[in-house]
Amino acid sequence: MIETTVREFLSKTFSESQLRLIPDVIATKRLILQPVADIENFIEQCINESKNLKVAGEHRLADWEDGWAGAGIFDGPGEYRNLPFYFRNNTHIRAHGAVYEDRRGFAEVDILRALQSVVFATFIDHFAASTIVEYGCGTGSNIEFLMKVFPGYVFFGADWTSSSIRNVARRGILSNERLFIVNYFDRTSFQSPPRSFIAFTNASLEQTGAHFEPFLDYLISNELCVGGIHIEPMRELLNLSNPLNVQSYKYAELRGYLTDFSNVIKTKGVDVQLSHDFGIGSKLMSGYQVVVWSKR
Repeated sequence: MIETTVREFLSKTFSESQLRLIPDVIATKRLILQPVADIENFIEQCINESKNLKVAGEHRLADWEDGWAGAGIFDGPGEYRNLPFYFRNNTHIRAHGAVYEDRRGFAEVDILRALQSVVFATFIDHFAASTIVEYGCGTGSNIEFLMKVFPGYVFFGADWTSSSIRNVARRGILSNERLFIVNYFDRTSFQSPPRSFIAFTNASLEQTGAHFEPFLDYLISNELCVGGIHIEPMRELLNLSNPLNVQSYKYAELRGYLTDFSNVIKTKGVDVQLSHDFGIGSKLMSGYQVVVWSKR
């Protein structure tokens, strides 16, 4: 059994300078983890649990509309609230090439917050914009967190479901004036604030599979968009010498998640500042690869 803090646990994932970018409220959180020794058996469990899961895509709109209306939102009695319910259900985390059973719960959330903090603190000052738009904002929990860590920035939220917009507004995270509907599968819905902005996605572009280019092209051609930060499952960035990553690759492929994004964006005439797998994930996949790009 390992009892540690987020900062200590991620010392194999981030450099010393990166670790200092994690806010203390996250870095000092306690983790109780049980290393998984039998990786072969664990992978077999993941394969069995992956059977009959829904494939990502445009046809899932009604599912997400229902989910963000309440069925897919977890509201705990403490700080873990307004979260996608899959965080509540997750039992393991992946990090630095290994997997751990999460005995305390919500370690995935804490580690994701650490990753978001490091990536944003490293890059956002390089962009000539003080506005951030999260496309596919879901419950609004990412925005709620990032607003506290980066108070000098103005946040907007967009999602393909009206239930998401209602939830974010009802909770007072953002006003209706800073919320709008954008459906990745409908070009006529693409929009942005009337000011320079950084586009941000976190596990939302994954739903587009191989059909992300129309939205990506919109961002690149939009004179107000200065660049993007994407934390998404990009299986092409996985090191397949690790059996856990092989299983993760096949899982993402089975689910129809984002396909070849990190390679396609290199052909778009933008500067790719970061294209990296930090090795962070949940039970069934390592799904938090990062791409950061900016206009030339």
